[in-house]
Amino acid sequence: MAGSKPGAGASCWNGGPGGVPALVGRADELRSGAAALEGGGLVLAGPRGVGRTRLARELVAAAQRRGAAVDRLVASATTTAVPLAAFAGLPGPAAGSAADRPPQTVGEAVLRLAERAEIGRRLLVVDDAHLLDHDSALVIRHAAAQEIAAVLLTVCTEEPAPEPVRALWRDETLPRIDLAPLPRDGLAALLADALGAPVDGDTLDRMHRLCDGDLVTLRELVHDAVRDGTLERCGAAWSWRGTVTPDSRLGELVTARLAGLDPATRTVLELLAHGETLGARLLQDLVPDADLVALEGRRLIRVDAADRRREVRLRRPLDAELLRAATPRLRADQICRTLIDAVRAKGARRATDPLAIAGWQLTVGDGGADVDPAFWLAAAQRELTGADPLRAERLARAAVRAAPDSLAAGLLLGETLGRQGRTAEAAQVLARLDPLVGSDTERVRLARARATAACWGRGEPAAAVAVLLAAERQVASADHRQELQALRAAVEYGAGRAPEAVAAAEEVLAAPSGPASRIRMHRTAVAALAVTGRIQQALTEGERCLALVNAHGDLPPDLPDGPEAAADLALAVAAALRAASRLAEARRLARQTYLETSHRGLRVTVGAAAQLLGLIALDAGRVIEARGWLEEAVTLLDSSERTGCAGLAWSTLARTLALTPDPEHRRPMAAEAAAAQEAAEQAEHPARRAWVLQVELGRAWVAAAHGRTADARRLALDTADTATAQGLHTIALTAAHDALRLGADRAARTRLEAAAALAAGPLADACLAHAAARDSGDGHRLDAVSRLFAALGARLLAAETATEAADAHRRQGSPARATASGSAAAGHLVACQGALSPVIAERTVATGLTPREHEVVRLAAAGRSNREIAELLGSSVRTVESHLAHAYGKLGITRRDQLVDLCG
Repeated sequence: MAGSKPGAGASCWNGGPGGVPALVGRADELRSGAAALEGGGLVLAGPRGVGRTRLARELVAAAQRRGAAVDRLVASATTTAVPLAAFAGLPGPAAGSAADRPPQTVGEAVLRLAERAEIGRRLLVVDDAHLLDHDSALVIRHAAAQEIAAVLLTVCTEEPAPEPVRALWRDETLPRIDLAPLPRDGLAALLADALGAPVDGDTLDRMHRLCDGDLVTLRELVHDAVRDGTLERCGAAWSWRGTVTPDSRLGELVTARLAGLDPATRTVLELLAHGETLGARLLQDLVPDADLVALEGRRLIRVDAADRRREVRLRRPLDAELLRAATPRLRADQICRTLIDAVRAKGARRATDPLAIAGWQLTVGDGGADVDPAFWLAAAQRELTGADPLRAERLARAAVRAAPDSLAAGLLLGETLGRQGRTAEAAQVLARLDPLVGSDTERVRLARARATAACWGRGEPAAAVAVLLAAERQVASADHRQELQALRAAVEYGAGRAPEAVAAAEEVLAAPSGPASRIRMHRTAVAALAVTGRIQQALTEGERCLALVNAHGDLPPDLPDGPEAAADLALAVAAALRAASRLAEARRLARQTYLETSHRGLRVTVGAAAQLLGLIALDAGRVIEARGWLEEAVTLLDSSERTGCAGLAWSTLARTLALTPDPEHRRPMAAEAAAAQEAAEQAEHPARRAWVLQVELGRAWVAAAHGRTADARRLALDTADTATAQGLHTIALTAAHDALRLGADRAARTRLEAAAALAAGPLADACLAHAAARDSGDGHRLDAVSRLFAALGARLLAAETATEAADAHRRQGSPARATASGSAAAGHLVACQGALSPVIAERTVATGLTPREHEVVRLAAAGRSNREIAELLGSSVRTVESHLAHAYGKLGITRRDQLVDLCG
């Protein structure tokens, strides 16, 4: 899909949908900070750019909402030498008080604060308090110690602070909160808020690495990338393919920070920019006048211990990139030759030295004739898995020049070209490698590379299948054949052809050649079996394979991506459990996989797990929980995943938003749902269509949220028909039942009966019973179906069906039964976190709780006392008791402990 230039709304950091980007990843600090301010104040500490000012601003705004009066003092580098300069502009409370000059003495400043405190306790705010002059710092300390005012200070840990400021936390006068840099997922949420859509995984990795937690640097990086057009909206996400240049705003910031360095210091930084990591002794030999201790103190370099050595590197990766970009070519050649000579003079004893020398030779253009081709390959592989595909390409080409008959070098060059989107060049390189194949192992490697380039590079899954089938006919061993079959199954499944994926898996399902073959295939086959309606077989196969993995602990050595494969298998089994309506088990396994893969840093798998947890939560009707999981998923999933999970996550988020009330109005978040659905459709790709029909189903729910129920019914029925034609019977069942929920009774029942025959299970039985009960208009039968859905954990479906039962009872002249069914519906809705179902909205039985009653009931069910609830909601205990009494009547209960069961 073509990229789009940012509009005016994304032209700068502050141009996101909400103006200033949301405060993310600081919930704990925000709570602790607010509590500390109530107790007298706090100090927010952290390095440059970590977000001290942003958090302080949020804390001040919260304090002002609670009625606090705020005085802001100014600390800056230009006034540090002026005694009491921070208090200029702070008048006393009396009319005509002097405010245009600083107080003349510390006593006068204290008196000025005390006078202001007489008209109400105040909050004294000083940003960058490390820049306070000594006298101003004394006054602040006195104000905090004597509780004249609450005090909120921010200090930079990279700068010395005046002694009175340090004494505040040293003497425990004020608590100190140290802010750590935002983790990767926090950075993802921040960028998504600032830009209005997530960035892709590669972009996030680069920005996270370059900024190293500095949010000011991140802001400038985003500004420069948007301005020069290298940060573009491509489909559902923003993608950055540019470089950082010295003439950018960010480059100017770094240049200014490094200005004024003496020649020896500048040389150290240049050597580290090109050498990346160098020994401290080597540096001191090369630049004997350089003071490494001073550089470390200025936080320009980092020194690490490694096997009795001191390894030195630049502290900020961005400095290295900008220094390299700003270094003239001849000077860069001189630096690299200096490093080559120095390392060789010391014997190049470290294991990484030959690899480093190879990279430096590449820079100076010496050709590297005396370099072992294996080092070129290793260097290229390292860069390929890092963040510099262009450098990886140069190294791979050097490897090809050094060993033109190396299949490994040719494959690596093809991969580096593919990573850059240069798929035609990659195909040409791979096409020339046939004569180099000398074994089945090499044939498999080449076929995998060609299939990967064809399918996920050029978007031609059919061509990839043809490549793999041809290779399957040429290899002799079952191991190699089944490895190719597993990839073919993945290609077919990713392209949305699950029945063909099942067919590709037949040999492995019948007789796997070994554990690696079984795991490799089952990560795809289990999901394909489940979606085609063979749910019990999917569970049998998946649980057996998962038990094998768990029993042995160690993954087969011939499974290179073992951790990812095992995690994918677990998620496939969790998806099959979901299809079997075993939601609690599915949630448990998906959450376990989410936690394990989070610890291992498997970003895409974490995203897939979050997406599945969102689906499971939506099945259960827990819309707030679903939204949280899905918003995380869309920030983690990108083009590196191969089945279309990103599109499914966006579309499931659209369905969730279509059922979620707007915070300010009692209506669905229809506009937000439509935007998420658009992102889902933009994420489509010929090789990533495994979930395209669920994406289509999202359109039905977005239409329903906008009140277009006729369109919604038609879209759901069309999806059911398409799914049936493609053999995706589990999806057909869901789509047909959604059409039934939206009012397409007769047409939906016909499709339900067809799908249920091919996707048998508890959910199919409940859906069929629902269709029959609606057809009969019998309230008793609808009540029974509601209980069926509740037993499956599908509380929103249970609430909808109980609402239908109440409506039927009322039409049949049974008001008491209508009230009972309505109360049951309201009880189920309590567990649905405020979900707004169009099915319930169309019914006239007004038995649901008000938003405030929902809130009170949830807090009571969580074990809060009436007094605690009153304090949390800012109301009286009597009001809480009144809300509970009304809720009990609507829910048909009499005791507080019954709320626990209702709230799930």
